[in-house]
Amino acid sequence: MFKLSRLGMLVSYDERGREIMRVHLNSIEPHVAAYAVIRFMEEEGLQEIRIGDLYTENTPGGPFKLFGTQEPHLRNLLHDAGLLTSPEDEVIVSHDTGSKKLLDDFKDYLLNHTTERPELDAEAREVKRKLIESIKDKPGELFGDEIDTLNGFLTGSSLRDLRIHHITREDIYNSELFRPQDNSIDVAMVYGRIEDSIMDGVQNVIYVSMEWQPDVDEVELLIDCMAHAEVSGERGAARRLSLKLIGDMMESGFRWHVNGESGHGEKLYQLSEIINNSISMKIFTRGPETIPELRGNRNLWRRGNYRKVYEIFLLSRTLNEFRSKTGKGLISFLSYLLRDSGGDWIVDDCLRLRGESDHPVRRMLEETVERLSMADDVKLPEALRFLSEPPYGLRADMIGHAAVSFILRNLKGHIIINGRIIEEIEYDGDVKEILYNFDF
Repeated sequence: MFKLSRLGMLVSYDERGREIMRVHLNSIEPHVAAYAVIRFMEEEGLQEIRIGDLYTENTPGGPFKLFGTQEPHLRNLLHDAGLLTSPEDEVIVSHDTGSKKLLDDFKDYLLNHTTERPELDAEAREVKRKLIESIKDKPGELFGDEIDTLNGFLTGSSLRDLRIHHITREDIYNSELFRPQDNSIDVAMVYGRIEDSIMDGVQNVIYVSMEWQPDVDEVELLIDCMAHAEVSGERGAARRLSLKLIGDMMESGFRWHVNGESGHGEKLYQLSEIINNSISMKIFTRGPETIPELRGNRNLWRRGNYRKVYEIFLLSRTLNEFRSKTGKGLISFLSYLLRDSGGDWIVDDCLRLRGESDHPVRRMLEETVERLSMADDVKLPEALRFLSEPPYGLRADMIGHAAVSFILRNLKGHIIINGRIIEEIEYDGDVKEILYNFDF
């Protein structure tokens, strides 16, 4: 229900997409609680709803289903937002209040809310001093408890896992901060201007230089509120200021740098999409993202155990059989692992590679055969670990399982396992163990 709404990033589903999972928050803003209720009422076509109806087992939306907000807290939040005249009211009436207006009001509230500078006692002043010193080396600490919110916005709709680092210019070349040799991506948010390009930064790390420059007075006020919150426990003001800072940051332009190349983005909230469609291919130059059809469906990139995929790519005997099993549904996208850019098959009727196309699966198979055929005794799955690293970056998702299954079917006669040459590929034999334990 909320998947396509402006709350979509806050909602997750089970593997079948049936259940909205809540994240257990009672401290959400009144505007957010009101938005969740009104958005639910819009989806259900309701003009009014009883508070208790938001807590039934089959209710598909609302603040409890989204955030786990308990009823007493929700009543107070909706009263503060103006949806209830009194916290004791039982019925919420929309009065033609739209979710878009609520969201716009919340944005205006964040932008225009005036926060008074708190008086700091000796303990709070010491906290402030330590906080300033810490932010100099770890700029992400400026966002306090909202750092996860910021990282969530930056990660956005990324197909791959992103590791977000908040660094100063002095840490650009600090290779100990990053792990760029797996199938995730390190993204370094650099606080401080970068020169025209980073030609010799850490390989496969995406550096992001923001055009955003925080207002000095706002930062000083935020730090005062954070110090006050640490001592008093009253975090409302610090949270509001942090959210405003994040909002300004996400609206700014930026430049990205990776492996000697660079480019520009109009808005920081577009970062994950730009990574999906462009930057990722500069790291995983022979990865699945180089096949456009595989970039278009996020479900293909979900980690899991896909026995049906194993059986299709491993045990299909002919191309016709393979085509009949991959003709519709989500699995149809996986057929592009065996097609070239023009849609033509790169395999013959017996599912053996043909032609000389520079296809990522061909390159994976060729390097696998070269590595494994030279080994005296192959230890799997360790011997295939290189496929999870650049330039391939396979993962334990549908795409990775399909690619590895196809590679394994082509290794007959090329590898020695436990002292014997593998001549037949049987699902219930060595390959089954490989696939179930090949956790990228």
